[in-house]
Amino acid sequence: MLNTQARSIMVCDDDPHILAALSDLLTQSGYSVSTAQGHHELMARMQEHTPDLLILDVRLPERDGIWIAEGLQVLGSQVPVLFLTGYDSTIYRYYSPFVGAVGYMLKPVNPDALLKKIDAVMQKRQPASIPARIC
Repeated sequence: MLNTQARSIMVCDDDPHILAALSDLLTQSGYSVSTAQGHHELMARMQEHTPDLLILDVRLPERDGIWIAEGLQVLGSQVPVLFLTGYDSTIYRYYSPFVGAVGYMLKPVNPDALLKKIDAVMQKRQPASIPARIC
């Protein structure tokens, strides 16, 4: 497995059980993990800290994940996005790479497959930043 020292992942999902399970899995795998339950909380956390990877649900109550990823990209973010969703949509799957997505995985996700995908993304990851002020 990749040396995850100083590698951070932010997870945004509206289901607290999903957040807890992913946080536990990723923390046990050596990543620094922060979580957000929706668009506003995610934006606040992104102002505090720029993660190396954003794991984002597609269907959130306030804004969908595609909209959020597109907004981050417009603001100059180069943080890769991994969509993790229970909603399989051909349109979302097709459009996701255009908003910076490095993957589109379905829930329930196989933990080993998820970690393998994250490791692959992290190996390619160069430090990136987002503007200090985002809406």
